[in-house]
Amino acid sequence: MPKKQADMAIKLKGNGYKSWAGMIPLGNTGGANVPLRKPLPIPDDLQQIIDAAH
Repeated sequence: MPKKQADMAIKLKGNGYKSWAGMIPLGNTGGANVPLRKPLPIPDDLQQIIDAAH
């Protein structure tokens, strides 16, 4: 696996755990211009999809 793909796999695994453990607030996109611990609103259309999946 190329280095970029390996780095992304590690990042996804780590961030997935942090999200599950409540260390990253819901709605946070993880963008460069968004603080890690800042909660962001989830758009209504996406919230409906999430609710339907649970």
